Amino acid sequence: MNLALFMGKLTKFVLSFILILLYAMDLHAQINECNVFIQNNYVEVGVNWNGAYGSSATPPSGYHPDTLSSFYSCSVTSTSFNPLGVIATGSALGFVADVDKDGWATGTPPYYGDYILPGSHQEGWSFMADGTQINEWNYLAADSSVLEGGMVPYDIEYMSGPTGDTSKWEGEYNDQFYIVQFTVLDTSKLFFTVYMSIVNTSLSPSNNVYYMRTIKSNNDALLSGGGYTTRNKIDEQLPNTYNATVVSSASTLYPEAYVALGTNNLQASSFIIKNGVAPFYNTIDNISAGIDTNYLYTLNDSLTNTGGIGIIFNLGTLPGSLGEDDFSFVYAFTPQALNQALGMPDSTNSNVGVKNVIATNYTLFPNPVKSAFTVSGMENGSSISMYDALGRMVTQKVSKTGLNTFTTDNLSTGFYILMVKDADGNIQWKTPLEKQ
Repeated sequence: MNLALFMGKLTKFVLSFILILLYAMDLHAQINECNVFIQNNYVEVGVNWNGAYGSSATPPSGYHPDTLSSFYSCSVTSTSFNPLGVIATGSALGFVADVDKDGWATGTPPYYGDYILPGSHQEGWSFMADGTQINEWNYLAADSSVLEGGMVPYDIEYMSGPTGDTSKWEGEYNDQFYIVQFTVLDTSKLFFTVYMSIVNTSLSPSNNVYYMRTIKSNNDALLSGGGYTTRNKIDEQLPNTYNATVVSSASTLYPEAYVALGTNNLQASSFIIKNGVAPFYNTIDNISAGIDTNYLYTLNDSLTNTGGIGIIFNLGTLPGSLGEDDFSFVYAFTPQALNQALGMPDSTNSNVGVKNVIATNYTLFPNPVKSAFTVSGMENGSSISMYDALGRMVTQKVSKTGLNTFTTDNLSTGFYILMVKDADGNIQWKTPLEKQ
């Protein structure tokens, strides 16, 4: 990506951040030392400066952090990210969840987590293209002033509004891949959704492209009698009716201390690591193919150990000249929340929950958008609304069945949330959108 575009995006970020900081009416999300912290009524998340979950900085007051031995200090200027050096012991945040929805100070325990940071913590993502893999894990961001493989982060934002918090992370790898991550946390949900976009900015196609998300979950490590062993299970593996891929990690002592990775994407597969908290280097393609013997791949496979779990997206070939692949996944903190997030019905799998909800099949393209975008999967009588960074509705339209196109010429550049409701006013889908 050229320097002018790089500088322009950073300048846009700084201006957007200042506007949100000054004018947001419902300010939950905040930035500290290049880390973003978002929260809703029941879940809190720390996003590191490399896009992994599990911060390397102290969250603002009102959060419920864990203690981490050391973390990296970083600041953002109008031109660059500036890592400043390792600083003293402090409190950091991965995930915490009030699964009983009874308040952060009520119950025994009052909440679960931190799910990530105690002990040998690991959460993060890996990317492989043309046989080369990079790993962007939370503890790597906490121990270094540069990211692995020449990954360059250049934009980090947040939006806080009446419907929840959203963070945005952008980076560029090898002067070829533009990677965007939105983390969307609805106000009253026990899950959050991660929307990914990977763009090949070179002129040549890239083959054998993979994206992997992994977590070593320490669900009950901070609780009385707890530890670092979890019961890991592959709950859903393709093919199945709901196109669901799910792998979960549950406490062996506290039944409600549960976290799952899930998606409805047809390119996905899940796995359990037999030995180790994270996959080894240059193994994504072998894990995706199911031939690495250090992993379990089969539906209902389970293992009680101190290892990690993960999901891989096999993206295939990304064409040159802005070839793009968009996909999403969720982190859920109860089986019921998982079902709600993925549109799952009652299931016979022991780690998949009991709530039946309507599945969603919406797609948005293009995103980012310049003058118009199209939403597919709409039903007659549904409505679609857009909210700006201050949580204000800027446009609303009643849809027709099928494809619906919307113009954005009258909207300012920036970050918006798109929301679809059915004819009865029930929220069916919500996704971030960027106007360029």
